[in-house]
Amino acid sequence: VLFRSAQKSPVGGIKGLSATGTISSHGVSKGLDFKAPPGADPQTHMLLDLLKDVFIQFVTPLPEETVGHGAKWEVKAPVQSHSIKIDQTANYELVSVEGETYKTKSTSSQRAGPNQKIDNPIMPGMKVDLTKWTAKGTNEFGLDATKLMPSSGTMELHSEMGMGLGVPGQGINMKMDVSLHIETK
Repeated sequence: VLFRSAQKSPVGGIKGLSATGTISSHGVSKGLDFKAPPGADPQTHMLLDLLKDVFIQFVTPLPEETVGHGAKWEVKAPVQSHSIKIDQTANYELVSVEGETYKTKSTSSQRAGPNQKIDNPIMPGMKVDLTKWTAKGTNEFGLDATKLMPSSGTMELHSEMGMGLGVPGQGINMKMDVSLHIETK
């Protein structure tokens, strides 16, 4: 997996990272856990939380019924990212199938209702008010039914998050925009 980031230092902080996960035979994530390297700083832990959410997107859930080339399906599901409750819709297409290998492409969108009290991503232990959460993503993957991760592909993700901290006599508003481009080779 290649990471492109304007800030390259946090990515270097994940050296020594380990991850384990399980998916069902239909591509549904049954759990994913990242273990930070010893002595990792808070930014690295925050990056790992984000990566956990990103890596779950690598798994393409397949329909229960048999599908072939050109099949399209939609998956709507509630998701929890950090302490945020999110509604997600993803649309998938099976682009090609050859034996155990296949290619898919998808688009997804996420939206969370405002007025949620969430964990502050910058100052752990402090709660903030979520004022906005939207995310959109696209991906195209080459997959092998015998392997967990895609053998090739690209993913584009963009999320916007707004938070407010009600302090007596003053209000503090924060905005976080995250854009990711990930390639697997």
